[in-house]
Amino acid sequence: MRPSQFFLLTFVLIALIKAIYSYKQRGMRTPEYLFWTLVWMGTASIIIFPDATSLVAHLLGIGRVTDLIIYTSMLITFYLIFRIHLTLARFEREITEIVRAIALERLTEPTDSGSGNGE
Repeated sequence: MRPSQFFLLTFVLIALIKAIYSYKQRGMRTPEYLFWTLVWMGTASIIIFPDATSLVAHLLGIGRVTDLIIYTSMLITFYLIFRIHLTLARFEREITEIVRAIALERLTEPTDSGSGNGE
């Protein structure tokens, strides 16, 4: 195994261990855990068996392995950006609903204007 493969595989294994730990600590849902496990295991497979990627690239009609890796990376990145966008939009709606509920609650609360203590 080349030093670069060892370094990259070490990084991938650390990321996989972090995903497993996060899942066990309930910091990650099952679909997310499965997604990241597949990503990191696939990455480890590519690092360990780099020649297999040229077969996959050839079967998909892609000329170079580097192009296959770039296309796959871009696809995963766009998917993750899309998921982040959906999550942020959901948070924005939830925050709007909370703020609206608080504003309506404060609007209907009786005001004590005669307390005389300056508050």
